[in-house]
Amino acid sequence: MEEELHFVQHIKFMSECGYGYNRTEVVDMATLYAISIGKRDKDHPLTLKWFRGFMSRWPELRVLKARGLEMQRAKATTVQCVQSYYRELAAILTKFDLVDRPERIYNVDEKGLSTRHKPPSVVTSGDVKPQAVTSGTRTLTTVIGCGNALGHCVPPFFVFPGVRMRSELLEGKSPGANGTCTESGWSNSEVFKTYLEDHLLKYLPERSPSSPVIVLHDGHKSHINLGIIDWAKSQNIILFILPAHTSHVLQPLDVGCFGPFERIYNSECHKFMRDNCGQGNTRYNICPLGCSTYLKALTPGNLQSSFRKAGIYPLNPDIVHPSNFRQSEALQQETPEKPQLNNNTVPLASNTEFFRPKESTILVKNTATKKRRCLSAVVSGKAITEPEVHVKIVEHQHASVKKTKEPTSDPSRLQTPPLPMVLPDSDSDVETDDVPCCVCACVAPEEMQHNTSLVFVKWVQCSKCSHLAHVGFCTVARVFRRGMCMFVHTALRKSRHKSYVIYNVHIT
Repeated sequence: MEEELHFVQHIKFMSECGYGYNRTEVVDMATLYAISIGKRDKDHPLTLKWFRGFMSRWPELRVLKARGLEMQRAKATTVQCVQSYYRELAAILTKFDLVDRPERIYNVDEKGLSTRHKPPSVVTSGDVKPQAVTSGTRTLTTVIGCGNALGHCVPPFFVFPGVRMRSELLEGKSPGANGTCTESGWSNSEVFKTYLEDHLLKYLPERSPSSPVIVLHDGHKSHINLGIIDWAKSQNIILFILPAHTSHVLQPLDVGCFGPFERIYNSECHKFMRDNCGQGNTRYNICPLGCSTYLKALTPGNLQSSFRKAGIYPLNPDIVHPSNFRQSEALQQETPEKPQLNNNTVPLASNTEFFRPKESTILVKNTATKKRRCLSAVVSGKAITEPEVHVKIVEHQHASVKKTKEPTSDPSRLQTPPLPMVLPDSDSDVETDDVPCCVCACVAPEEMQHNTSLVFVKWVQCSKCSHLAHVGFCTVARVFRRGMCMFVHTALRKSRHKSYVIYNVHIT
């Protein structure tokens, strides 16, 4: 049992790090482990029958479906980041006396709804693999949801794909639901501003400088701009940004509401397809299906549970389970060099040393990357309506603006004052047959002097000195339009050495 205990600890460790083993891998590794300690030989490997007995001997082990976790989320969910977030949140809630006022703590989040749903599990015979009919096309509609810690939900706001909003898209909506359109179906800065000003504001309680409302949301760039911050200040609303890439453990709606939302939505779409045989799910059906799902998922019980699991109300900085930090610890911990093993030989080692190479492979630290100067580093885990954070946002935006490079002064280039130039009118008295060009000092361009074919050469005339130049041959610009100001790069060919002048040209 002692040998199996080391194996069980290794399985738990790999699972907590996000690199767990499946059934076959557990059996194969157990075989190598048994061979290394002299319990088995290569001709008698372990089987799935042993695996079933192994699982019965260790009831704390179970075979579960793992949830995908993006690399950025795994790295960002650190103990330091979460602790800093809760310290800042506690300071803001205490400052504005919101610790025990759940009716004034809100969370805004977005969820994508696809017309091609994921079929739910169905009851069928075991002879055939079941199939479920889905829509042939896939379009995305975003629903913006909101609720407070007391359990009250704000009606949904839909962002449909399209150029122009149609009233038919909102047919069958629940009371208070509304929406708009964007080309992609995703939210943007303008949509988020419209949602706050024209939709959410109607459902917020009365506010004052001494009794504001706090709204928590993620730090997507479409949710952060100076216009929204100034508006929120004028409305006594505190905008609090969650730490980047941590919404799966810190955002209330993600923690307790949008999981049931997705399952209920797939079930509603499946039922709609069955009740309307031969009719596909389109963006015109999203609103009634989404509203029905929204009311079933964002119930008072689910909302209260979501804020409790996120540690917001009641405020609990220790609510996040330590297993959520294991991935970041494994990805950031520095260990000795990765040992080199020969795949053709079975390692002979003690009970603990057998698993050390496999664990060190997970714990090896990659080369540190240079941190980017991004907006999330300024607003992550902070209230952006606070004066000190607002100043940092303004400084970041000024620093991110690319400075236009001034043209370098070159003494070798001929500097002359700008000369306004105009195109001669067709009825002008100026004859250009014998007038030389002021640039090349020739009547005809040098390129055309030995040309035997007929070519019409256009001229441009200075409005002050009436000098003429060949358009396209002695000027870089090939087209001049009346009433426009532009720069012309003109080549002076009075000598073998070419110098250049930039003329400020005004076409009348």
